Amino acid sequence: MLAMEPASLVMERKMLLGIKQRAELLARASAPGSSRVLRTGVSRKMRDHQQVSALPC
Repeated sequence: MLAMEPASLVMERKMLLGIKQRAELLARASAPGSSRVLRTGVSRKMRDHQQVSALPC
């Protein structure tokens, strides 16, 4: 169990960085004057990022 702890911390950090990145992209896309917002409210850059991150490594 103790050997799994470092791996768990790395995975949690990656997850939190991904959440932060998506939140920042949405905030930037929904800023006044931004033309990058799609009808769904998701920026094109974020949608493309999700497609890339869904690919197997």
